[in-house]
Amino acid sequence: MDKTETYIKMSDCPEMQEGWQPSVGDWFLHDWHGTTKMGKEAEDKIWPEKEKWERIECLVYKPSISDFISITEEDGTTGVYTSSELLKNRHIWLPTQSQLQEMVLKETKLEPWRLNVVFMDWQQNEFDYDEHGSPRWKHGPYHTMEQLWLAFVMKEKYNKAWNGEKWIKQS
Repeated sequence: MDKTETYIKMSDCPEMQEGWQPSVGDWFLHDWHGTTKMGKEAEDKIWPEKEKWERIECLVYKPSISDFISITEEDGTTGVYTSSELLKNRHIWLPTQSQLQEMVLKETKLEPWRLNVVFMDWQQNEFDYDEHGSPRWKHGPYHTMEQLWLAFVMKEKYNKAWNGEKWIKQS
């Protein structure tokens, strides 16, 4: 699972976040700012270490009581939180490769083998060559399979490409 800053940045877009229906097994970045009820500015002054406020977590349990969920943090500790506070206000969903593939399968209604062919064609079209004849990405670069599949999903569903900082509409 890609937990890099680049993938977090790529995933933090309305196209991905607005459609998220939290499910067991989902990974997300949780920003704990505001949980002390003191406000982000005061929290940052008292506890300036940013990494203490943001954690990558996995949703491991969603009970029938809809407002409470259990999560496991990267370090293996678990906790129970209200889902409305945790998931709706302080998260960036980090879709897995299989979730990204499922999105584009639903959109295109292709069989998985055919999707693979379309994906490979897209990859080939994403390359051009530098002055030395070496292949390079037109957009990106993409360093993990999640980044690569997210770029493919964004192209197929929204006609957008990653410029290294944000998603841009393709002409």
